[in-house]
Amino acid sequence: MEAKVYRLSAHGNAITVPPIPTKFPEHEAISVYDNPGEYETGRRKDPIPRFRAFLLDAGIASETELESIEQDTQSEMQEAVAFALEEPYPAPEEALRYVYA
Repeated sequence: MEAKVYRLSAHGNAITVPPIPTKFPEHEAISVYDNPGEYETGRRKDPIPRFRAFLLDAGIASETELESIEQDTQSEMQEAVAFALEEPYPAPEEALRYVYA
């Protein structure tokens, strides 16, 4: 499967260790290329809110169900980040393990 979507967050916008922010204030289409129209077009085509609207409009899911899914997902992600931050760093020789290219 190939999914071609516009990247709505800054390149390299990754989970970081506090106090480093996890979100950057602006997408580079705006801050670097001065093209807010490009960003807005991508935002309107974002498949996640569009799919959410589809689920609601088709009566497949309620707002309450979707909010519950979102809260569960956020909790799962926070638990995964906490778990990773609590783990010791791997040994340097592990860096290339499972790298075959």
